[in-house]
Amino acid sequence: MKAKNYVQLILTAALWGSSFLMIKYSLYELSSFDIAIYRIILGTLLVNLLYRKKVNIKKNDYKYFFVLGFLYMTLPFFLFALAEETITSALAGLINGSTPIFVALIAIIFYKEKVTKMQKLLILSGFVGVVILSLGNVNGVSGSATGMVYAFIASVCYGVSINLVQPLLKTYTPMGALKILLRSASLFSIFILGPFASWGIPSISVSLFPILLLGFGSSGIAFFYFYSLVNDVGAVVSSVTVNIIPIFSIIFGYLFLGELTTIIQMLGVSIIVISAFLFTRIKEGN
Repeated sequence: MKAKNYVQLILTAALWGSSFLMIKYSLYELSSFDIAIYRIILGTLLVNLLYRKKVNIKKNDYKYFFVLGFLYMTLPFFLFALAEETITSALAGLINGSTPIFVALIAIIFYKEKVTKMQKLLILSGFVGVVILSLGNVNGVSGSATGMVYAFIASVCYGVSINLVQPLLKTYTPMGALKILLRSASLFSIFILGPFASWGIPSISVSLFPILLLGFGSSGIAFFYFYSLVNDVGAVVSSVTVNIIPIFSIIFGYLFLGELTTIIQMLGVSIIVISAFLFTRIKEGN
């Protein structure tokens, strides 16, 4: 990876790492439906303002943009907000760290990506980490099993989508693909989530800044940087970005909300992060 790729990686991880804290703040006065809708619409507005070039979509690619708009944005955005109703922002970020394992597994099963015996072992150890992480709820410190399931489903969605989005990034450029994906996600959010939303107005004192950072930062700038990274170095390698997210989510959760992370959870996420990192190092031949 080049120097610019490392910058993209850190900025993306920082923005996405802060998103879990912003979701928790937003939940003080908005519903999970509201949060998902607002962050998608704001991200769509920003990207369409920044990138005004017309994107000519091939007829056969409409279905991919359609599926990814729901699977990569609408559904996981909603599920993470729903999860944080019963789990801490730090734990949500920790669970999100399992994404690279799902990315690798999907790449192997559906894209027939060749892997070594060591890589297979690392994928297995990654899932062991997931199991340990899910057992780390001590005395209700981090929330409910249901909330963790929601977060894991969202991470699986990301794992599928990161593989599926690669051809679109190369064909339409990261910014062009992101523009269409956000438009697709906006339609899903309005027509599927909209009927259940309260459409509450974010107040300046509580949720306005968190929602703006979620929309413009996490759903706009962070996705653009990440897509650029995927386009440069591939899905599996770029998914290491997600390994760094738990670090930011733990720090932000502790500093601003006093959230505690159990030793068992730290052990689980450490196994996941190390497994995913070693997997990509083997892939790069280092």
